[in-house]
This record gives sequence, C-alpha cells and structure tokens, in this order.
Amino acid sequence: MSFAYSIIQGVLGIRSVSTYEIEDTENTFKLWRELQKNFVKEFKEFTSYSSKDYELPDWHHGIMCLWVYLYNEQFYDANFINRVLAILERNGDCFAEFECYSNDQEYIGNFQVYKDLL
Repeated sequence: MSFAYSIIQGVLGIRSVSTYEIEDTENTFKLWRELQKNFVKEFKEFTSYSSKDYELPDWHHGIMCLWVYLYNEQFYDANFINRVLAILERNGDCFAEFECYSNDQEYIGNFQVYKDLL
C-alpha cells in the first residue's frame, strides 16, 4: 500500500489541534486504546515488554494521538511511515507522534505523522 504525503520540517505543536481533541469519556478512552492496539498488532515483531523496543503512554491528554517512544533503531526503515499511515487510516481523526532514541538510548528527535503530512 502506498500513500501520498508531504514533509514539513521545524514545525512545533499540533496541526489543527481542534480536529484531534477528545473528551475524557469511557468511549473516547476505548477508541484511543484501540489506536494503540492497532500499533501493537502492526508492529508485532517488536515488544513493549520492559520498554525494550517501544513504550506507549498510559493517558491520552485529551488528544487522539498515537504517541510512541521508540527505543529500537530497527523501526526506522523504508516501510515504517506506510505502516503508520495504514494505522491512522483505520482509526478516524487521529495522528501519531514518535519520540525517537538510538539503541544506546540517546535521543534522536521527534516527528509527527498525519494522514497527509509528515
């Protein structure tokens, strides 16, 4: 599967934040957890056990965002973005943000993925 997207560098904050704001309800929490479960299923070759490869936060902070801390450099391959875009396509109004680290736990940087923008 291939998606068309553009890349913008040096952007701070969330694009169109009102689009992704969610209320703190049982239903929105369930939808947000489903977004996380989709990530776990898509990247089943990795594990979140003891934060070895990645870590998912335990709260949404009022935003429908798939936030992931990546600790394994094997995530960073040519298929990663397309796999993330496929997850976003299945989950309505949402986006993803990744905080990236090297295998040595050195901070690399952050980036966001929207359905049409990276």
